[in-house]
Amino acid sequence: MDMDENNTVGVQEQADRWFARLLAPDCSARERETFEQWRRVPEHASAYGQRERLWRRFAEPEVAGDPRLAALRERVLARTAAGGAAGASDWQQTLAALPPRARPERIVRKRRTWPLAIAASICALAIALGVRFMGTGSAEAMYVSMGALREVALEDGTRVQLDVGTELAVRFDGDARAVTLRRGRALFDVAHDAQRPFTVDLGDSQVTVLGTRFQILRSPDDVSVTLDRGSLRLDGGTGAVARSERLVPGDQVGYSRQDPSTWHKRRVDSAAETAWSRGRLVFRATPLAEAVREVNRYANPKLHLADPSLSDLRVSGNFIAGDGDLVASTWAATLPLRVEKRSDEIVLRSIRK
Repeated sequence: MDMDENNTVGVQEQADRWFARLLAPDCSARERETFEQWRRVPEHASAYGQRERLWRRFAEPEVAGDPRLAALRERVLARTAAGGAAGASDWQQTLAALPPRARPERIVRKRRTWPLAIAASICALAIALGVRFMGTGSAEAMYVSMGALREVALEDGTRVQLDVGTELAVRFDGDARAVTLRRGRALFDVAHDAQRPFTVDLGDSQVTVLGTRFQILRSPDDVSVTLDRGSLRLDGGTGAVARSERLVPGDQVGYSRQDPSTWHKRRVDSAAETAWSRGRLVFRATPLAEAVREVNRYANPKLHLADPSLSDLRVSGNFIAGDGDLVASTWAATLPLRVEKRSDEIVLRSIRK
């Protein structure tokens, strides 16, 4: 999608087309840059945010448990991944299974190009999920970063850098600033407001600050909180297992989501920990398996550690995020491993085998 095309359609349709395009596996870095320019216009950002909130709605229990809506979502994802167009008949069959009040009055005709078909499907999703969700009744705003880093400015002046694969829900009112990090990694630079504490809900714990700079990582397996500047408090558990930890700059507290009651605190280089926000990856005696996971957040093709015996090797260095080929070559020159390049991945094997 180019800027000239943006000028010929309405803002919401532009947002739908961009949302569809960004879901595509062949969406280029240049297209993403063009999208970021487009989203700088507040009206554009608002329209795109509606589609992000719609997509996030699928994770909510009442929707995730509905097989009809789950099928609708999977159909959009499957069509997008395949680079094809979802035809009107596909959507008509799916929407026919929905309650009468949720059906649209008509089905959008099949488009000539697949991104437009997916965009039309997203409009159908909005209708299927209910108008109230897309309205202004809720004070919650959803921010999602899919294939690229994204920086957002919240209404209080707080700035948040979202890593790839991150979802953030924000709800502000006159008394509190409440944020939920649903998944991924985010770097917060919180605007000071003594009257309204800034809290981040992590499910098993909660961060409370007034004004500070800190990072949170929430993965399926682990949670970690790293303080770069200021001070914050991390609270978790209830009753006999309740605990609270106050962090000073350079502190990192982490825990396994399998055992959220056991916390581990250590001193770290916060500049290195947050280097991803500047497009860099900094490793300092980092276990190779952990470094590979970090590289693979951005690299394409991905690195694959084929020999588990290499997992605990320590690596150090400063790399450009996304350049997996250079990272692998550097490691091969300094570690007892060899690189095997394939069309879809870069395999790391022990040099002794």
